Amino acid sequence: MTNPPSDFPASPSQPDAGGPAGVPQPQNPQPPVYPQAPQQPPTYSQPSVPQAPAYPPAGGPPQAPQYAQGQQYPQQPQGPVRPKGLAITALILGIAALVFAWVPFLGFILGAVGVILGIMALVKKQPKGLGLTGLILSAVAVIAGLVVTIIAAVALFSFGAAIEELETSPTQTQSPSTPSESTPETEPDSPAMEDFPEVSAAELAEIVSDPDAWAGTDLTLFGTVVQFDEGTGLCSIRLFTGHAAQSDPELYEHNTLAYAGDWESDCPVLDPVYVDDNVAMAVTVLGEEVYETSAGESISALQVELWAVEVL
Repeated sequence: MTNPPSDFPASPSQPDAGGPAGVPQPQNPQPPVYPQAPQQPPTYSQPSVPQAPAYPPAGGPPQAPQYAQGQQYPQQPQGPVRPKGLAITALILGIAALVFAWVPFLGFILGAVGVILGIMALVKKQPKGLGLTGLILSAVAVIAGLVVTIIAAVALFSFGAAIEELETSPTQTQSPSTPSESTPETEPDSPAMEDFPEVSAAELAEIVSDPDAWAGTDLTLFGTVVQFDEGTGLCSIRLFTGHAAQSDPELYEHNTLAYAGDWESDCPVLDPVYVDDNVAMAVTVLGEEVYETSAGESISALQVELWAVEVL
């Protein structure tokens, strides 16, 4: 290293006590004094520290923070999770209502509940896809369920009316050969005399000639009581009848057997009737009956069921 030039003059030579006079002697030079430069502490490279992102002023649009190359981005916080319970429930109810829409009342009720929950889900901004799908399915199920319910109600009403009409309609059993088995025990709603038409002499003669062909025919007969048949419990009587009332009982010409009530013991319609009474009767033709007399003679008679009687 080159020493800087000295700013100081050289010192005069001085004789050395030990050397010859007049001969200059080498001097012991003093080391030069140099100005000392101020020492500075060593500098070290500092690791780069990421600066905090600058945020925009209030009211401005958010900007993405800038990061140096190689630095790790911080994780973004997730937003709040929206509830979706109403939307899912509406979807499930919509599917169930559509499946059970053919069941009266059930599909309609499930669909109505699904519609309400679907609307609530949309109002509360739950997932729109689930809520809207559940609402549509539920609405379709409500319409289908309403149609099925109306059809079922009409069918049920018609069936009930048919059953009621069947129960209230009068039934007449006709079996001349077995009167005690075919006639109802009681006749609480016996028809009135005026409901049975009168016939002419020719018409009655035609009926008597073939009673089986006229079975079920309603008509009014007039006659005189000959006897009560004790063998059937006093609920059957034998008469001679005709198409009109006669003052002389011998003018009645048609042999007739009439059965009333249960044909055995319960026949209140015959309570006011006695032997030899001249009567008018509302009857239904049952057919022909053949019986034997005490003498063993077979006699054919017109068999009728007696509904009402008036003593003349």
